[in-house]
Amino acid sequence: MIVPLSTERFIRWLSRELGSPPVRGPPVLVPVPKVDAGEVSRIASLGLPAIVTSPNAVDILESMLPHSVLAAALSKSIAIGPMTADAILSIVPDASVSVPDEHNSRSLASSLADARYVLWCSEGVDRSLVDAVERRQGLVVRLYRLDIDERAIEELRRSLSDEDLVVFASGASVSAWRWLRKGTDVNPRAVAVSRRIADVLASDAPPLLAIFEDGDMRKFPHFLRAVYGG
Repeated sequence: MIVPLSTERFIRWLSRELGSPPVRGPPVLVPVPKVDAGEVSRIASLGLPAIVTSPNAVDILESMLPHSVLAAALSKSIAIGPMTADAILSIVPDASVSVPDEHNSRSLASSLADARYVLWCSEGVDRSLVDAVERRQGLVVRLYRLDIDERAIEELRRSLSDEDLVVFASGASVSAWRWLRKGTDVNPRAVAVSRRIADVLASDAPPLLAIFEDGDMRKFPHFLRAVYGG
């Protein structure tokens, strides 16, 4: 089976996009809010165009803001990746949402228009994007961090096999893998969603690691299906 070391959000999206082969959890990463709701509301009320790095950021915003404020905050958004765009449009259907061709923070940082933005992101956001937003006098709000669910790790450690295909979707996925592999000699195949994530893995990478280098996450499910079947 395909086993993403990620959040429930990512697992659901990948399962829906793939259809087959099967995707299974448990989600080993859990988004944990790390900001004050009042401060989030104050910044959201400014009406600046938004850059949203993940659907987890959308979920955190939705949990903190009245819908009218949320709709105003996301009415004009740049979404990193199709999953993020879908999350925005599911709660603000009339929002104007653009998705860069390459769905990663580093590429977006080099192509931003000269305007003020609010960057809604995680604790692990790429520094290049933070710098790009701050150079334009914008605001950076690190809404959440990704914590490792120890019970989910233990469950996965008992069930993971060499025949499974592990997906590394973020730097936090790598941290989860390093925890998971302690006390087990299982060597599943693996896929990293980018060269950057593969580089973070370094010597901790499973022996058979495929790297998705296209940058367009809309094509990732097709790539993953090919690797799984190959």
